[in-house]
Amino acid sequence: MKKAYWVMRNPGSTAEWIEMTGKQFYDFITSPAGKGRYFMDCDTYKIEVSSEQYRKWKLEANHSNYLQGFEDEALILSLGILAEENDISDDEVIADLSVNIEDEAIKNIDMQRLSEAILSLPDDERWLINELFLRDKPKTEQEIGKVTGISQQAIHKRKNKILKKLKLLVVKR
Repeated sequence: MKKAYWVMRNPGSTAEWIEMTGKQFYDFITSPAGKGRYFMDCDTYKIEVSSEQYRKWKLEANHSNYLQGFEDEALILSLGILAEENDISDDEVIADLSVNIEDEAIKNIDMQRLSEAILSLPDDERWLINELFLRDKPKTEQEIGKVTGISQQAIHKRKNKILKKLKLLVVKR
């Protein structure tokens, strides 16, 4: 899958996004306009974020890489072999019920589908979803109505229409 690059048209103001190709993005970040701007890498896309969001993401990514280093060095030991050596039956081996691998895998697939579906929305719809759900401090329908000059009821109807559209896009993928 081709990677998408999203850059804010005017950082610090309302989020208007520009999608770029890899070459355009490279040219942008190496230009004076790209200096001091922060981007979060999310596998299928790279998106501009605030310095605070970037700092939090980078700390989490570094911590994850740090922990991964320990997992790479960990010795994998089969409980089956231990059970055989100690004459323990398979029924006596205790499963970790706190982890459901299938649910985690399904959740990850759903999150990937949702990310792709959001990226496929038109700019105005993606902006509304971002303002209502994805910001550090999401805005209310009423707050968005004041900013845009549209009634809260119209914002509510538009939100529901977009959410239905997202649901169809996620299920279709």
